[in-house]
Amino acid sequence: MFTSLGCRDTKMKLYILYLLSVIVAIPAMAQTTALPVWNSTCTAATTTLDYTGADQSYVVPKGCHVVTAKIWGGGGGGGGGGTVTVGGAGGGGGYVFSPLAVVEGETLTIKVGEGGNKGNYTTNVGGAGAGGGYSAVYRGATALAIAGAGGGGGGGDNNTGAGAGAGGPGGDTTGVDGTDGSLTNGHGSAGTPSAGGAAGTLTNGGTNPTAGASLAGGDGGVNCGTTIGGGVGGFYGGGNGGDACNIGGSRRSGGGGGGAGYFGGGGGNGANVASKAGAGGGGGSSYLPAVGGTTTAGSGTTPGNSGDAARGTAGNGGGGGALTGNGTAGSAGRIVIYTNAQ
Repeated sequence: MFTSLGCRDTKMKLYILYLLSVIVAIPAMAQTTALPVWNSTCTAATTTLDYTGADQSYVVPKGCHVVTAKIWGGGGGGGGGGTVTVGGAGGGGGYVFSPLAVVEGETLTIKVGEGGNKGNYTTNVGGAGAGGGYSAVYRGATALAIAGAGGGGGGGDNNTGAGAGAGGPGGDTTGVDGTDGSLTNGHGSAGTPSAGGAAGTLTNGGTNPTAGASLAGGDGGVNCGTTIGGGVGGFYGGGNGGDACNIGGSRRSGGGGGGAGYFGGGGGNGANVASKAGAGGGGGSSYLPAVGGTTTAGSGTTPGNSGDAARGTAGNGGGGGALTGNGTAGSAGRIVIYTNAQ
């Protein structure tokens, strides 16, 4: 070969042999050298997003094609106490754990629900606590995952020892009903995967409670004229707590607002007679993608997945007011997003 090329010089022959050896080695190197994978630039990171009163943005980092979200809904507010019975407690928020398929560089919209506001003691009776707001991750107008919120507790009264109803916790795919307290059939029902929860079924001369709806809890009932003391619904759909009121000198307590969610819980009835306390609002339902993820309902004032250190105090239901005392507001929700190097 070298003669045909005219390569008579020994150094030239060695150089050509070297080039040939390199060319032969390249395929072997390609087979044994590890090539970078498509998401190798996704760096492990944790982003915690708390309630701000407005939508927030999360930009997916470079190289990340899956992120994991932990989502807690807001807790319901506690009802104000009366002179004889304490106010009802608010329900804890629901919890969603969800892996989310994403595109690097895209912007997701984050909605962190406010806790339901407290009901206040007025003359002799209590206004009701409000429902908490839902927490969610959106892509544009499309919800990727939603955690339901707890319902508000009913107001205490001045004539009976039966007590006020508690707000229902935020749910898994179905929320939890509020409780009646001293009002039979007065509680707000839970939101479901396909519909808002029904309002308490008592019919009175005042403003009756309303049913839950998509992304919104129903308002609690107010059963007479001059009103005061009900909590304002938590931002992102919480239902308002029913006010305490005075009709002809008769004091009546308000019904708890429904918690927001994929579908919100219904509002509870306010007292229809002076000898009754207000009923609790229902908890909202949660939503997650069809593939992967889990949902956990709250229990009492405790939110779902309460033992997770990432939660902090998010999603706690507010306590009912002591005798002649105000209730406490529910805790706002929280969203924690994780990326992982893969």
